[in-house]
Amino acid sequence: MKHTFLLIISVFIFLFLGCKTESGTEDIYPERPEWSQKNGTPLDSSTFYFPTSIKTPDSIINTKLDTFKLTWYSTSLFPTKQPVLYNYYLGHDIYRLTVLRSFNPPLVFTLHKDGKNVWLQTIKLDRIPQFIPMRILSNFPPKPDDRDSIIYPDRHANIEQNSRKNLTIESWNNLEACLSKIKYWQMSPSNDDFGLDGSRWILEAHTKERYWMVERWSPKGDLRNCANYLVELSTIKEEMY
Repeated sequence: MKHTFLLIISVFIFLFLGCKTESGTEDIYPERPEWSQKNGTPLDSSTFYFPTSIKTPDSIINTKLDTFKLTWYSTSLFPTKQPVLYNYYLGHDIYRLTVLRSFNPPLVFTLHKDGKNVWLQTIKLDRIPQFIPMRILSNFPPKPDDRDSIIYPDRHANIEQNSRKNLTIESWNNLEACLSKIKYWQMSPSNDDFGLDGSRWILEAHTKERYWMVERWSPKGDLRNCANYLVELSTIKEEMY
């Protein structure tokens, strides 16, 4: 009887831990079907690729991303056919760097690790997708009875380059070591830096244990060095500013 009781308890603990492991990502990833599909595919072009808040084991962090930034960043990522990373865990770990340049098309560098397999995907669009409606005056300076017109943004863009490069686990470990050194996971997701002739760098981390993102305008110093590591791993030859 004693052995039977212990066996029942052991089975219960095993099942409990198994269920906890399978659903553990629910504590970090919202898993909201109205935001994206389980494979990360956005529902449509209006889907936001970045969250307004991030849940951590201890608290909920406000990313401080306003509608302007969310629309801009998402409009740029949608044509790349990249998945949304903050909603569902996609089955393997990912670091993604999105670079939105003022005068050149967007670039996306995505480092994947699935078991022992590590690879880098690099995507470049053929144009900068528009996201702000433009108001055009029929005359300038305008007269009191002049009517203006609105040109709605053309959010379309094509993928000009899509390459894959197989790497070793050392490349993955080097990036993680760099991020750990600069305390990436403790950085604020966003700040108020902005400019007209630079670029927005957005570095996301997507692991089974947690999701994080840090976006900065033309970053310098340690964060730039870590992000640049992904650029250097790629074969792309583009102006980075």
